[in-house]
Amino acid sequence: MIATATPLLTVPELDLALWYPELVLVATVMLGLIGTLTSRVNARWLVLAGLAVASGLAVISLSGDGGLPIGPHFAVAATTPLIRLVMILGTFLVLLAWPTRIQRAAPFLTLGTLGVVLLAQAMTVGGMLLAVATTVLGGGLMAMAASGSHQLTRQWLRVAVIGYAILAFGLVFWSGLTGTMSFAGGLALLTVNPSLPALAVPATLAVMLVGLSLALLGEPGRLIVDHGEVLPVPATAWLTTMPPLGLVMAVQNLLIRTDTGQPILEPVLKTVILVGGVLVLGGFMAALAQTRTVRRLAWAASGQVGLALLAVSTEIVTWPMATLVMLAFVPAQLGAVLLAGPTSRRGESGPRWMPALMLTGLLLSLAGVPPLAGWRPRFGLLDSLLAADLTLVSGLVALGVLLGMVVYLTPAVTIWRTAEDAPEEDGGGHGPALSVAGLLLLLSLAWGAGLVNLG
Repeated sequence: MIATATPLLTVPELDLALWYPELVLVATVMLGLIGTLTSRVNARWLVLAGLAVASGLAVISLSGDGGLPIGPHFAVAATTPLIRLVMILGTFLVLLAWPTRIQRAAPFLTLGTLGVVLLAQAMTVGGMLLAVATTVLGGGLMAMAASGSHQLTRQWLRVAVIGYAILAFGLVFWSGLTGTMSFAGGLALLTVNPSLPALAVPATLAVMLVGLSLALLGEPGRLIVDHGEVLPVPATAWLTTMPPLGLVMAVQNLLIRTDTGQPILEPVLKTVILVGGVLVLGGFMAALAQTRTVRRLAWAASGQVGLALLAVSTEIVTWPMATLVMLAFVPAQLGAVLLAGPTSRRGESGPRWMPALMLTGLLLSLAGVPPLAGWRPRFGLLDSLLAADLTLVSGLVALGVLLGMVVYLTPAVTIWRTAEDAPEEDGGGHGPALSVAGLLLLLSLAWGAGLVNLG
């Protein structure tokens, strides 16, 4: 009898070169926390420097081949490097417009950014739980550090924690159904297991999507009350762009097979369409009920996520359509929220019509009006749905696009009806916020005009 060695634990090979931006984010969080405890160090500028280095490393990684940094839990491949760059650079721009008096929130904002970056790379149950937990922790601590009302912030954070618990519950059942913690491997096993109960897969997936939506979307409009903002407007800009982008990337990692590039299982698609339709109608209808521009933009972000989830049902090519929808949404949303919030006050220098003009352009991009970037993914999405003969989904997307136009065009018209007061009333800022919004508007124009081609 010959005894053979049986491996009980396989330690994956580390390829940390793929994770240089993430490692810099970790170091930035630690140094930023130290800076907040040391009055001699400006934590905001320290974090800005770290985000600038991470952005540079993310740019360098765009030409890389990708791979698995620490085994199967996270993958850097396909669109992941660009999404990572968008998330880090977006946080850098948000922090540029951040109120200088609130420095202690900067490290927590970076921690939340690390969470959404990991979420875009998560390929297993453990990876997704770690990423969502990091995002909720970073976003929650950031909100607590910068909040004007800890009670309202705790209420929002409570919704996120409940969503995380629901997500964990659903992921446990998902692992039980598939027999593995890997998303790609789990989908392959579901296709060859016809003995599952009819509602097992869609019910489990619905629980997961609801939990993920509550954890990452929550109720951002709650943090903007009638008499003013509970959070600084840049914080609202981050909360309504980066976690939603991470959510859509996580759903794609969960549902899209990398070998064929196609979603699988009709019950899975129907569940995603149902959740996406609820977000489209619920998000945009809730936004229509809001009178303040920032509050309207915050609630409409859920509708944009719904459109991206509906895009998951289209034919997947080199660039997933859902990714394009979100890439067009993020810069316009960031700039619009920054300009719509109270980032300036009377007496500051600069043309008063400039913030209103920029805000109008960004709102037009969010509404999908040519020649700004928003129209390209919407047109491509409808074209793909009609080509695939998905009539119901096409109708949902068309309705969502029409509702979105009403949501975004109404404040765009209102600005010019009261042009004298609009910049101060709606906040149209000067200085950093105006510069950041102008840069984002130029990017949207360049993509819409075809000067920047992402897919």
